[in-house]
Amino acid sequence: MLKLTSFVILFSLFFLAGCSFNYEYQSIQNSAEQKNIVKADTQQNFSSDGGRVVFVRDIGDKRPSENFAEGYDLYNQIVLKNINTNEERVLVNSGKINNLDIKNIDEFPVDVLVNLSNPVFSLDASKVFFNATAWITSLAVFSYDVNTGDLFYLTHGDIKEVIKDGKNAGHLILIQRKYIEDQPIMYCEFVIDKNSGEVIEDLDICL
Repeated sequence: MLKLTSFVILFSLFFLAGCSFNYEYQSIQNSAEQKNIVKADTQQNFSSDGGRVVFVRDIGDKRPSENFAEGYDLYNQIVLKNINTNEERVLVNSGKINNLDIKNIDEFPVDVLVNLSNPVFSLDASKVFFNATAWITSLAVFSYDVNTGDLFYLTHGDIKEVIKDGKNAGHLILIQRKYIEDQPIMYCEFVIDKNSGEVIEDLDICL
């Protein structure tokens, strides 16, 4: 009887230890997964003074597209980080257009702001420009004011760069669709006003 009791106690200890180990292992796994999600940062772009960096953060939220027949939408973030202090600030979260305070938008082809990409600083780092999904044939360009938190829609197109010098310094080069009658549709480079989104110059460089 004593042997049986000892065996039961010993078995219980092993069982409890196994449960504890499994629980702790699962907790470690969960923490590692969360850590990996936090570190899924891409498309880094530094301010001209090197003091700040803006990037896209994948938070692991991928959903079947609501606006297109196939594919997935990535609900991600645009994040700003101070290099000196490591302080981070989420500038833009993906979400329903109606829930976002976009200052100058009345109509938009989709009802969600998703697949955020291509974040770049303005020359003085007071704004961040970025792309989001909008049309099948083109992305949308948005502007975020770092000081006020205001979010604006600029125009359509794919951000290539912010012009660093010359007569158009500070404005954007975008790749946009170009229509010429009786010719195939082309994607060409245009200089776009950083504030209004209007075309300043056709660079006549096409893909």
